[in-house]
Amino acid sequence: MNLVIRLFTVTSIVIASIGCSSRPADRTVPKETRSIIQGVGYIEPVSDVHRLSFKRTGVIGTCAVSIGTVVHKGDPLMSLDAATEQAEFSAAETELTVARSERDKVFAGSNEFQIRAAEHEVVAAEADAKLAGLELQRQKRLSSERVGSLSETDRAESEASRREAGLRRASANLDYLKNVVTVEDRALSEAKVALAQSRVATAQQRLNDCTLRAPSDGTVLEILHFTGEGVSELTPDPVIIFADLSHLRVRAEVDESYALTVHRGQHLTIFGRALGSKRASGTVSYIKSVMGKKTVFAHTATERKDLDVLQVFADLPPDFSAPIGLEVDFEIE
Repeated sequence: MNLVIRLFTVTSIVIASIGCSSRPADRTVPKETRSIIQGVGYIEPVSDVHRLSFKRTGVIGTCAVSIGTVVHKGDPLMSLDAATEQAEFSAAETELTVARSERDKVFAGSNEFQIRAAEHEVVAAEADAKLAGLELQRQKRLSSERVGSLSETDRAESEASRREAGLRRASANLDYLKNVVTVEDRALSEAKVALAQSRVATAQQRLNDCTLRAPSDGTVLEILHFTGEGVSELTPDPVIIFADLSHLRVRAEVDESYALTVHRGQHLTIFGRALGSKRASGTVSYIKSVMGKKTVFAHTATERKDLDVLQVFADLPPDFSAPIGLEVDFEIE
């Protein structure tokens, strides 16, 4: 009997428990909170940092700048010793001058005085031929009247033929002088000039490559090689680090977990120990389309280094200034 009472009591408790658990639970939806993306980045120029190097092998001859020098686009920064290249350029210019002179001579043809003398020779030969023809006619008439001898007639005929040949020779010489330049001569002279011009252009480019010029307006950040040091085009080491510091930006690295939540136009704020109490705000202007490995680290115990990051760029205010490469913390709202 006692066993039956105990079983009834346990069954009642179980049923009561089931009945209580069937009531709907109170589910409270949390309020939406604003998400903030945090990370580490560094300061850089909007125009990027240029590591300038020479295109030619040589020895540095002059350096026209120092660290901190502000220059304009095209200004010379550093030059190699270009004595050989200068000599090659001068020789190429001389060859071009000679080629142009030869072309002008060919195009001018014969000397005008030679042509004038040949024209007078033709006139004289025509007169001699006419006189010889008249003498031949007279001798033939005398021979027909049996007054002149046959030998005189033969002599007059020979003289007339000789004078006619002299006229043809003078006319041919005049034609030669007037047409001494052929189409092939003109083409050859033009080809020589074009070849000399290409040699001048090549020598000019080789000479220009001996001078390192500023790619844009900017500031010399560092000089890595100095006067007297050699450089090689096979291993083009940079000699000057150059950048335009008028506009700065921050290159922020966003964790892959937030890669799909960041977009252009978002508000970005930089801060950190290096900036002290200073803070600067900017706007996300560009987002890379490819993920990459972390390059800037916070050096905290909980930081993961095996995650990919998305690089985000934000332009900073014009009045903001900081050293290039300075690591900063950032927040993107």
